[in-house]
Amino acid sequence: MKKLALVLALALAVILAVSAAAADPVISIDFADGAGDVELVNAEIVNDVTRGNVLKVNGQGNGTARTSYGLYKTDVFENTDWEKGLTVSLWIQTDVGSDNLSGTAPIFSIDSEAAPQGYIAAVCSLETTMNTDGNQPETGITPRCWNDPVNVSGGMNKTDEGIWELLTVVYDPDSGNIYMYLNDELVNTQTLGGGSIDMFLFELEFYNLVRLGAWNCVWWNYGDYQGLIDDVKIYAEALSEDDVADLYSETKVNQTVIVKAPTVEELYTAEDHTPVYTLDFEDAGALELNNAELVPGHTGNALKVKGEGSGTNGTSYGLVTTDLFKNTDWTGGMTISMWVNADSSDTLNGMAPLYSLDIARIGYIGTVNSLQSGINTDGNEDVGIVPRFWNDPGNRDGCVNETTAGQWDLVTVVYNNDGANNMAIYKNGEVVVKPGINLGTAFGDGTNEQFFTEQLKEVYSLRLGSWLCDWWNYGDYQGLIDDVEIYNVALNPLEVKYLFTGKPEAEEPAEVTVIQSLDLNNKSEFEQGEEILVSAYTDGAATDADNKDWVGLYHKDDVPGDIGSIAWYYVAENGNYEKAVDIAAGLSLEPGEYKVCLFANDGYDVLLTVELTVKAAEAVEPAEEAVEEPVVTEPEEAVQEEVAVSVELEKKEEAPQTFDFGVLALVVSALSAGAALTLKKRR
Repeated sequence: MKKLALVLALALAVILAVSAAAADPVISIDFADGAGDVELVNAEIVNDVTRGNVLKVNGQGNGTARTSYGLYKTDVFENTDWEKGLTVSLWIQTDVGSDNLSGTAPIFSIDSEAAPQGYIAAVCSLETTMNTDGNQPETGITPRCWNDPVNVSGGMNKTDEGIWELLTVVYDPDSGNIYMYLNDELVNTQTLGGGSIDMFLFELEFYNLVRLGAWNCVWWNYGDYQGLIDDVKIYAEALSEDDVADLYSETKVNQTVIVKAPTVEELYTAEDHTPVYTLDFEDAGALELNNAELVPGHTGNALKVKGEGSGTNGTSYGLVTTDLFKNTDWTGGMTISMWVNADSSDTLNGMAPLYSLDIARIGYIGTVNSLQSGINTDGNEDVGIVPRFWNDPGNRDGCVNETTAGQWDLVTVVYNNDGANNMAIYKNGEVVVKPGINLGTAFGDGTNEQFFTEQLKEVYSLRLGSWLCDWWNYGDYQGLIDDVEIYNVALNPLEVKYLFTGKPEAEEPAEVTVIQSLDLNNKSEFEQGEEILVSAYTDGAATDADNKDWVGLYHKDDVPGDIGSIAWYYVAENGNYEKAVDIAAGLSLEPGEYKVCLFANDGYDVLLTVELTVKAAEAVEPAEEAVEEPVVTEPEEAVQEEVAVSVELEKKEEAPQTFDFGVLALVVSALSAGAALTLKKRR
């Protein structure tokens, strides 16, 4: 009996396990039969060679938000129990290389006709904080739950362009977390923030719209999604990591078409820019050191900054006072690059400054260890400085150092003034914060013109490892800094890459293997009757004595094959490929335009052609004829010569017993003429 109970228990466990793993979605949209119940707004159903019918969303970038999407209306949210959580999963393929593509483009949102500002969504960045700032009074809905990069205008698209990927977002009531997966890999974990996840799930009953590629937010101006969407599934439970892996393996397809974005080498050209300022720390006299020292570094000496964690900021740094900024033209932008090697310290914080440009007591321009998220440009009116320009992660207390402890990394920050007026941050030549943080609009009351033409001229010192800020409580930098370079130009992404990798040396011209050649020994004009020496070569003729590549002489407008050649010869015959051949031997070409063609294999496929001109020979005054004395030949000698010839001819049966010298000359002349005729006019 016990054995039977055990068997039944095991069977029940297996059934429950299978049931749990095989949960069905409450919404499933695959576009196999077209749009179906999905309303298309500036979108279309297209056939993808790997997935069949899919939704194509045509977002056009900034200023075009809420104009391109697929909209699905449902009552499933009102009529479903969401106590076990919520999972949204869909296959996406982000467009390749679009200038308008933004990391803040919504891939999906769940919203409501009654409360359009109450949405649940994920954007292309798949990173940073989950915005749950709750209700606006008119919505009556607490959770507005969407991943919101602090760097809204410059957020990076974290999906892989041109490749189908499975995006899955899990809202889990047990942990209180939100998990984001690409394919079967967890890429982000967020807490809900304001409110509880139970309240979030309870209030799902207020939603009735699934919007694919956009969200219905009146103030959102960063554009809709650009790409393909397929197999949308929504589950009334929080799928586990194993469930997501199973879903990925069950619904993926072999991708026969993968379109990759162009490389930086294809998009940009590198120029040779020289820094206007360099600091290699070989001269200690150029620095004021405070709780810092010079030690062996990346190349030669480096600056070691000994920041000691929270509450010690402003006490460890290397300071360079310079009039560089006042006396330099910055209208071309600015690039700051330095090698850093962060300590592996428990007190190391992502908010530790790598550098700052001091303007006034707290008027600085700088970059911190996080190398990511937002840019703080709230100004500093009390000291007359508009741009306090530094990358400021929204999660200051929890942000991490993005450089690798114990490893030399190259950090490059580009301030652009080319009309885009944006900023970018790179680590080891790869973009961390892409160009897109607008310097003009991010200054509050200031402008980019002020920044580049006025504010930079107020910088009086470069502070390494710290900044001069009396309210900063996140500590100074801990680690090494070396080889600082400042350029008065905004380097493009390829130039930034070369700062890290080094610019490749120009390639030597490839060794050329001559397969065929044809020339007239550097001549193109010939006098009538002059030799026309042709040098022709093909690799086949050099290795095969029976090769049938050949050279033909034609009038310029003749069509080979329709009209026979004036003269010709085989390139391989008698080693003609090793010597210059007089193709016009025995001919008197009329003045005019001609061409010599090299043909392949006894046919009329032209390999090479050279043109030539034959000009009339210049007239020559006849020379005065000399009068010669007649020569008298003794009769006996003539008889002896005639007899000798007769004796020779007697050796052939058909030879006559007597021979006339006039006939002999005629026969020889005719043979020569016949040979010439056969050689020159075969083709």
